Formats: sequence, C-alpha cells, structure tokens
Amino acid sequence: MGCYDWRAKRLTFQGHEFLDTVRDPEIWRRTKEGASKIGGAGVELLLTVGKAYAKQILQEKLGIHLL
Repeated sequence: MGCYDWRAKRLTFQGHEFLDTVRDPEIWRRTKEGASKIGGAGVELLLTVGKAYAKQILQEKLGIHLL
C-alpha cells in the first residue's frame, strides 16, 4: 500500500475561525473531549463547542459573566 502525503492548500473562513478558536491547548483539549462524548462531529459543530469552551475559560479566568 502506498504512502500518501496530503496537505491542505487553503482554508475556508470557517477553517481559519476554527483554528483560531482551538489554538489554546486547554480549549482544544476540552473540544476534543466534548466531540468524543458525542461520537465525533463536523467542523461547524466543533467550532461551536470550541467557542463555548473558550467563553467558559474566559469567564473562569476573568471572574465575570460574558453574554
């Protein structure tokens, strides 16, 4: 069986947004755990989960409630 070297040439806006959201290791860890609980997810759902965890972490660190 051959070895394939695949690389993305460009990302959509949604792909960039996702990477920006999960750049923090703690947010990425929580996002992966959340996805594993539901058995996997598409990029859109992962982005939503990642944003929710990012908001939760900000609230914890800042001690304020964000809308």
